[in-house]
Amino acid sequence: MRLGLLTLYGVWPATASPEHDIALISPRPVLLLHGSADSQIPVEHAYVLQEAGRQNVELQIFEGAEHLVFRGDGTGSEDVSFRQAVLDFLARSLPKSQ
Repeated sequence: MRLGLLTLYGVWPATASPEHDIALISPRPVLLLHGSADSQIPVEHAYVLQEAGRQNVELQIFEGAEHLVFRGDGTGSEDVSFRQAVLDFLARSLPKSQ
């Protein structure tokens, strides 16, 4: 399994670290979206990534949201808020065409 990950994706699980690697993305902007009620990945992890990525990382916490934000047909209030956060980030972050 591990060798497969290395061969296919160039990732060795024992050394892969989002906390380390997020700083390598700079200067490109990063948007982190996390639910405050995530039962799979504690919200504290999002704050650790934000700190590690410094000024190029924007973090948005969705109060009460679980691990999977989208529910049903995508029209719920959490779905709309999540989608709007992504669109706003892209509008701020993508280069403006001349």
